[in-house]
This record gives sequence, structure tokens and C-alpha cells, in this order.
Amino acid sequence: MKKFLLLLALAFLGAMTNNIDARWEVGDIKSADNIQVGDTIVLEFCGDGTNFASRYLSGSVLTEAGIVTDDNIYVVEEGPVDIRTGAATIYLKSLTYGYLCYPGSESTTITYSSYPEQAANLQVLSCGEDIPWSNTETFRDTDILRAGHEGETVIRNWRLASSGARNSTDNSVGFSYSVSETGWTYLASWNRVDNIWFWGYTDTNQWNVYDVNFIHDLQGDLLELIDMYAAEDEVVGGTDPGYYEQSFADEFTDALQQALVIAAGTHTDEEYTQAINDLKAVHAKKESSIIPITEGYYYIVSGYDDFLNNVGVEKAAYPRTSVMKMAYTTFDANDGKFLFKITPTDTEYEYVVQHFLTDTYVGSPANFYASNPPVTATFEENQYFRRYTTGKWFWGSHSQHSTSYSPFATSDPVASDSEGDLTNWGSFTDEGTKTGFNLWYLRRLTDTSLLAQFEEQKKQTTLDNTLKELITSGAALY
Repeated sequence: MKKFLLLLALAFLGAMTNNIDARWEVGDIKSADNIQVGDTIVLEFCGDGTNFASRYLSGSVLTEAGIVTDDNIYVVEEGPVDIRTGAATIYLKSLTYGYLCYPGSESTTITYSSYPEQAANLQVLSCGEDIPWSNTETFRDTDILRAGHEGETVIRNWRLASSGARNSTDNSVGFSYSVSETGWTYLASWNRVDNIWFWGYTDTNQWNVYDVNFIHDLQGDLLELIDMYAAEDEVVGGTDPGYYEQSFADEFTDALQQALVIAAGTHTDEEYTQAINDLKAVHAKKESSIIPITEGYYYIVSGYDDFLNNVGVEKAAYPRTSVMKMAYTTFDANDGKFLFKITPTDTEYEYVVQHFLTDTYVGSPANFYASNPPVTATFEENQYFRRYTTGKWFWGSHSQHSTSYSPFATSDPVASDSEGDLTNWGSFTDEGTKTGFNLWYLRRLTDTSLLAQFEEQKKQTTLDNTLKELITSGAALY
């Protein structure tokens, strides 16, 4: 009942999660002097008209008004001094696209790179002051040389938009890039939302820069954490290798349920934070709570659950000593022919696997796939067991473990009441491995009375084998 209620709550969680998101919040405008290395910002274009308000740079375009996502966020990094002016410069690094770059020519869409050495180092200019290298009056719709610059070639200052209006304020900025020791250009747009570039015009190169802060939705963070943990392998308690200690399984299930109760209600930030920390603390014990393979006696039962679900029987591995091959057939826990002694080694994932009744060993297939694992009279090499998911193990040999032993020589099997040789098929990362067709349960034998029964069965098997050898030897004499 506890598990059913948890699954029901997790389904409810899925419906809630879509409605809860953390978000970026746009803060105060930043003047040129206040833009510092380490700032997290958005850039709003001061275009002509009103259709550019609250439209922020995202890659080489301006996004819809009022929308702020990771794509709009830039981090200010320190650049080298400007090669033309000697002034300090910055890099603009997008969270999504990388470093903003000069595309190589004017009126060409800006580009981005992962490498700072390819970035455009930008000098930040204040719209409240003259452009340092200009010689005209500021914010005019015509070029009027300033006093003391009469007769000089015009180098434009900030200009009014084509409508004759000023769309920026003294807190607005421009970004210049020195293409050489004598040439410069500006980050700009020709009043277009779909194409940001560099060019020399000063009526379309003005930007508002705003601080942004990431507002954590702690309720959403908690739901996200629950969702992430619930998507991992199922926490099922048990006693066999690959399952979780029952005490941890109970603790983890309770922690998830308690976290869901908090996430589904209205609580303080402190309560959400405490729930997040509590759940993380329990989850931190998960890996160490997996039951390992320890020395003991085990049945190696197929993890392809369709055998039991569709045919009503389980299949298990055993050595077919008449041909010295590993095989599978219908599992009977009361038959010692399915019992193996498994002993860990000092090498991760590697174990000695010896058959209980016959003292034979599981060997190594000749090839990495479509090959039958042999049975050997003496030990030749370790077997490879790697946990795949709760209770299920990927099984190969020391030298051939890119694929796992399976009752099937196909990745798309159909369960039937079959028997036959094992085959190595399907890698650890194959999609088909998720079905369990090449995975195995390791069921530990803890019933001492049954083990004693198998000891008697082993004695009889040893006598039978000795008798067969004598008959064979006698026949050879005649």
C-alpha cells in the first residue's frame, strides 16, 4: 500500500511540476561606470519606436518582449586593453551561445565561440558622455562639429534615431570594437529584431543594460529533486545482491513521501530548504545501501521477467556437463544443479564462479558475441558481474564482458517455455538490455537444511560420475 500511495503521489507530482519554474528577474539599469566584471546582465536594444522595449539580446536576435530565459543572459568577463584606445574592455559571454564575436566584417550577423581568444573585446561607452573619438555634437539629427573641431572630417557622436527621437538615456551604453589600431565599429542593429551585427552608425548602437537575478523557486526545486530521484532505478529492499538494504528502502520511501507532502503545500522558504536538505541527506546513503555480492551460494536466474509473466516459469543457468557448455532451463530452487558458489576477487566486478554439484567452473566464450560460455573442469578465469539496475546483473567473463550471457541470440526475444545453451549477446548500453533479456538475478541460498540436502545430492553426483568414468575406462580395456 505504501508503494502504491507513493506512485500515486509521484503521478500528482508530474502534473504539478509543469506549473512551477525558477525564473530570471530583471533588475536595475546599469550605467557604463557600473558595468563590472562578473556582472550577470541582459541587453535591451534602444531601437526606433516602441516595439523594442523589453526585447533582449539572445544570440543574434532580440526575443519577444518581456521574455527572459537562459538564452538572454550574459556574463561580463575581463578583456584585454583596446588596441586602438588603450581603454579597458570586456567580453560578453552568453550562458547559451558562448562568447560574442566580431563576425569579420560589418553588417554581418554576429557570431559566438566557445573560446575567449576569438571573442570581441568591447569598450563600454556611456550615452551620457561624448563618444571619446567623436568630434560632433551629441544627439543631433545632423552632423555639427563641436567647437575646436572646425574643418575636421566628421567623426560622429551619438545621434538621434531616424524618427528624430532619442530612445536612450544617459544611463544607456554603446559597445565599440576596434577592428584595428585605427578602425572601429559598434554592436548595433538597423532597427531589426532578427539581425544583430556590427557597424559604424551611431543612431542604432545604443543599449540598455540591466542587472538580472536568478530567482530560485524553492518549491519548484524540491519538486525537481523529487522528480530526479524518482526517475532513478527503483529503490526496492531485499536480501539478494543488487537490491537495497530494507532499512534504507523504507527510509528513502518515507523521505520521498514527506518531501511530496511539503512540495504539494504552501510553506516557507526555510521549510522547503529543510525538505530539500533532508531528502538529499537520505539519498546520499543510496549507493552504500546496495547489497553487494559476497562469498556464498547462489542461483543465477534469468532477469527476463517475461518468462514468469507470460509463461509462468523462471529460467536459470546451469552447466550442461555432458557437452561442457553453460545452458538454461526451467528453474527449480530444490535442485542443486542450479547452485553456484560465487567468490569475490580483488578486481572490481570480477568473481570466481564454481558449480556446487560438479565443482566445474564457468569459462570464457571464444568471441565477444554470439558465443557460448563453456564449462571447464578447472579454473581458467574470473566471471564479470556488474550491477545494471535494482536486483539485476550484467554477466560476462574477464576477457569477454562487452556483452552479457543470455538465453537468447537476439535483442528482441519472445519468452517461451524453452531451454538450451547460453549465448553472449547485447552490450551494457544497448537499448534492448533494458528488457532484461541478458540480465540475471543472483539469489542467495540461506536455507541451511536445503544446502545439507544439496550436499547429499553432490555426494550422489560424485559417485555417479565416478561410476561413469570406471565404466568408460573398463570399456576401453576391452
